[in-house]
Parts: sequence; structure tokens; C-alpha cells
Amino acid sequence: MALDMFLVLKSKSGLPAFKAETTDVTFSRYISIPVVHFALGYSDPVTISAGAGIGKLTFQNLNLILNAGVNAPGFLTMAGMGQSFDSMTLYVRNVVGTAPHVTSIYHFGGVFITGVSQDANNGDSATAMNLSLAFGQLSHHGSSTSATGVVTPGIIGSWNILTNTSWSEPALDGPGWV
Repeated sequence: MALDMFLVLKSKSGLPAFKAETTDVTFSRYISIPVVHFALGYSDPVTISAGAGIGKLTFQNLNLILNAGVNAPGFLTMAGMGQSFDSMTLYVRNVVGTAPHVTSIYHFGGVFITGVSQDANNGDSATAMNLSLAFGQLSHHGSSTSATGVVTPGIIGSWNILTNTSWSEPALDGPGWV
């Protein structure tokens, strides 16, 4: 199964106007950018001793590699202004045969840009943009796709590190399960 990924942006009014960078039939209707690679992690430090207890969940930055496009200057402006996105949603799709199916949705709230770098080599077909994002809320919607392309939604996990409670997320940005 081949993967494709899209980042759907929801910026606050009055901030740079971001544009869709994809011609994908499903995602071109949203402010969406194709994603080449992403890395996401979280940890909960636990102390093992008499009276062991849990720590407080922390999110590692969301690191994305995108092809630098028309939105690259907007990310610079957002970082320079210290402004946040209301939310971002990362969609991961598997292609089974000829039919694409969303298998994971990561929804982020209170998203700040913590780093941007661009790099390219002579002869490359595109400039890569490395984007590092900090966020306060995360939900992960998981599903599975059978060999015949049937999608079965799974569980939803969510957390708000600002309140140290489960996140009652707003509606998803983008198409949802497609």
C-alpha cells in the first residue's frame, strides 16, 4: 500500500492567507499542502519506586518535510509574528488498488511554528521545507484498511497538555474520513 499525506491548515483571521498546494480531488477544496514526511512523538515520564506515579504528558514537536511552495513566505510571517494556527489536521491515506482511504487523522490545536529551514541540491526537482511545530492539543483518529479497501474506524485518543485532560476537540479541518 502506498501512502500519501496532506496537512490542512486553519489560520486565524487577519493572518497570512494560505492557499491549497495540491490538485488532489479530495484535498484541493481545503487549504491543504502535500506532506513528504512527518515525525511525531509524545512521552510521559514515569518514576518507578515505592509509590510509583505518572508524570505529565509532553508532546514533542511535529516535524514535517514539505516541498516549499506558495505558502513558504506565510510560514515565515507566522513565525516572525509569533502567531499560532487555530488548528492543523494531518491526513494519512493508504491507496489500496486504485482507491485511496484515510487511515489516520492527527488533529492539532494551538499550533506555533518553532522552526523553518529550506534546503535543495543542484538538480533537485523541488526545494524541501522542514517545518517544526509546537502544539497544545492533539487527537489521533485511527482506522484500518482491509486488502479489499474496506475502512474500519478505530479508536480516538486525545490530550490537552495545557489542562492535563482529554481534549474536547472542535470539528476536524478537511474532509474527515474519505
